[in-house]
Amino acid sequence: EEIGEMIYGKEEELIQGNLVDYPEKLEKNYYPELLLYEEDSTEDERDQISDGEIKIVAQQIKNLMASDAKLNYKDIALLVRSKSQNNKIEDILRDYDIPVVLDEGRVDFLKSLEVILILDVLRAVDNPLYDIPLVATLRSPMFNFTEDELTRISLNAGSDTRFWKKLQMSDGKMITPVLKEKITQFLNKFTSWRKLVNELPIHELLWKIYTETYYLDYVGALPNGEMRQANLQALSTRAELYEKSGYKGLFRFIKMIDKFMEQNNDLASVNIKLPQNAVRVMTFHKSKGLEFDVVFLMNLQTKFNQRDLKESVILTRENGLGMKYTADLKKEEAVETDFPYALVKMDTLPYLVNKELKRNATLSEEMRVLYVAFTRARKKLYMVGKIKEKELEKYADIHLENGILPDKYRRSATGYQHWLLALQTAHSLPMIIKINTSSDLQDTNKKFTVRPNFKKLAEDSKKFDRIMDTIDEVKQARAVMDYEYPKEAATQLSSIQTPSQVKKKSYEKQLELGNILPTSEYVRVKQLELLDLDQHKITAAEIGSATHSFMQRADFSRPNLFDFQQTLDQMELHDEVKNKIDLPKILTLFDTDFGKVLVDNVERTIKEAPFSMLKTDEVAQEQYIVRGICDGFIKFEDKIILFDYKTDYFRSNDQISEIKKNYEVQMELYADALRKAYGVNQVDKYLILLGGPRKVVVERI
Repeated sequence: EEIGEMIYGKEEELIQGNLVDYPEKLEKNYYPELLLYEEDSTEDERDQISDGEIKIVAQQIKNLMASDAKLNYKDIALLVRSKSQNNKIEDILRDYDIPVVLDEGRVDFLKSLEVILILDVLRAVDNPLYDIPLVATLRSPMFNFTEDELTRISLNAGSDTRFWKKLQMSDGKMITPVLKEKITQFLNKFTSWRKLVNELPIHELLWKIYTETYYLDYVGALPNGEMRQANLQALSTRAELYEKSGYKGLFRFIKMIDKFMEQNNDLASVNIKLPQNAVRVMTFHKSKGLEFDVVFLMNLQTKFNQRDLKESVILTRENGLGMKYTADLKKEEAVETDFPYALVKMDTLPYLVNKELKRNATLSEEMRVLYVAFTRARKKLYMVGKIKEKELEKYADIHLENGILPDKYRRSATGYQHWLLALQTAHSLPMIIKINTSSDLQDTNKKFTVRPNFKKLAEDSKKFDRIMDTIDEVKQARAVMDYEYPKEAATQLSSIQTPSQVKKKSYEKQLELGNILPTSEYVRVKQLELLDLDQHKITAAEIGSATHSFMQRADFSRPNLFDFQQTLDQMELHDEVKNKIDLPKILTLFDTDFGKVLVDNVERTIKEAPFSMLKTDEVAQEQYIVRGICDGFIKFEDKIILFDYKTDYFRSNDQISEIKKNYEVQMELYADALRKAYGVNQVDKYLILLGGPRKVVVERI
């Protein structure tokens, strides 16, 4: 009561373990754990969170995910005292392939690789005479030009010729038929983008680039794919806000971005769709009212903020002002000095009283914050801090007085970790303490991702022009490059592909065989839309993305209009996009037999399931990785029911049949991945078609 400024009775008492809901918490492995990182004397300042602390947490998360199949990343939260170290936490967790969302956001998405590449594409579209952005675009996963192909293009023209002109002059011995076709496809697509610069808003141009190149799907299949997709969506949203503010033109938008980057600044945060299944990082205060299965309290060694106690004036509600007294000792006969003044500040009695009141108030607030943090965990609580060697020895003589920690220890504590270690020594709390050193972190589950530096590759391409200075070397190079590699198809094979890319390959193959028509004979009539300057123009891509996001968030155990509307209202979407989501139509899904299966098996349903698998290319006879995310599946002991949402527009049964045919390959990829992952033979595949006029249609493939 004296320090905490609250009554701590039976109702407020912290009791270890919710044994009613989680009887297994009697087991020792559910005890709270204090994870301490023993730092070297050369490491960071004490208040700064160290890499070692975050790596301990990352390893613990990987172990938890491996040992508990029911645990999801979204069930885990990291609570921090302040958000100043959030970027470091996010970076290290990403290195361990752990998806993470910062509730306070971060301000350097312009530095992410996927955004840097898209900005280079925009620079090239705006002015293709700049070689570096253009070559970066060619080298990117969008077009996959190899170094050998770029060399051939460069050697095919003079050294003083811009790379854009070299692409247009792609005739000669250096250019193979395959490369010629690749250049033609690039020029057609790239030229179409340039024509749209003055016709489309920038954000619509961005979405056209995303969809035509499957780049959004590509980054989604990479580690932390959801966050990468969110970064691309943020760039589009920022472009839309930029044009709404009255500015126009791709050139000005690029200049604005470049200016921010030159000044080492970033764009303000925007409302974007963040990954749903990701570890949450938030402050203690923001976690109030929330609960998570697993909670990590980070950086507990940080000292309490007591700067107010060092001020010359301290104000309290009880006593008002307490001030230090400033005396000029030059007036005293015993003081001899050549300075004009000899000022000394001294504590007064009102100042000392107010200082003690303020100290108690600060400690009480910290105690209440720690109480809130302790009560956020449903199943497992981890507390993370760092110590120096032999630091635990100073707590050896601490003991309880009348069942509580003496005031002198509570008042002298400089941080949460001091309180915890003092209590553990004095009372032997049901808590496990683990101390890790840097050597313990050597054997990790860390996954490294090789990230190509596209700008460096583009700069290196300039070196190709220097070969032209020596004719003999050019002749030798041409002789080598005229060689036709017998396994050319294997060199064209991307090592990582998405289901959409595999589906596109299958579609093109069927098109060549004449099994399908190039376009549907059923054409949706586009109604004439009158210009409304006050209306936000909604694209089909936005509606489709928003609908998928809603279906992932919706609670299938209670399919009713009121709950669905609440879910939709909580989503960070433009109001006009929300209005386009037809909730009554979505509810018709649960009138179907399949919808009733969804309601009855909510606990068995897994949404947004990522997968990766090896496939063999029929032409190249080489293996490649397919990565993707299926919308969901229901797992039974003897079979799996796979489902995927599609927002393709349809009005007739023939169009439904065409949609089913278009997605057969993609759904079979998902099914094959599930068979291999869970060892089941039967995988039933269903398409949930949301693009109809009045009701949802469920079709089995």
